[in-house]
Amino acid sequence: TRRKPLGVVLVGGPGVGSAVDAFNLNATYFESKGVPVLGALFNKLSLEGFYSLENCKKEISLYFSQNNHQIRHGRKPFGFCPLFPKMGGKDAMDHVHDFIRIFGDHVDMDLLLHRAAEIQHLYTSGSKLQLASSEPASKRQKVSEKRFRTRQEIENAAIGAGAAPSA
Repeated sequence: TRRKPLGVVLVGGPGVGSAVDAFNLNATYFESKGVPVLGALFNKLSLEGFYSLENCKKEISLYFSQNNHQIRHGRKPFGFCPLFPKMGGKDAMDHVHDFIRIFGDHVDMDLLLHRAAEIQHLYTSGSKLQLASSEPASKRQKVSEKRFRTRQEIENAAIGAGAAPSA
């Protein structure tokens, strides 16, 4: 039997526009493969400046709360983690516990686990998830499992889900 996907949490980088666009592009890819996207974590955010953690958190949270596609799929930003430069050095393992504490302070694990449980319940109860298309079933094109979408098709679907066109 084919395994049922449990879902993914996408991890995005700093910024607002590029972080949202990357989320939409990757979410569209997973949707095309029938894998539910629970939401996202955004990391490596500066504590200061225009693209500070607080500014990015405000704008990205606003996007998720107002975008109909994200709302329809129950997607949330689960957390916004600050840049932790000590994880990149030779002594990174000496700082793991510090990073875990920071991660715990900035990620809503209860919300993430609740969303994962919802997805698991939908699959185990036999419910079907509406993943990719908001079009009526009569308008959707049937696609064989072996057909791969082109980058342009995925980008167009991401734009339809709210991402800005790429340059």
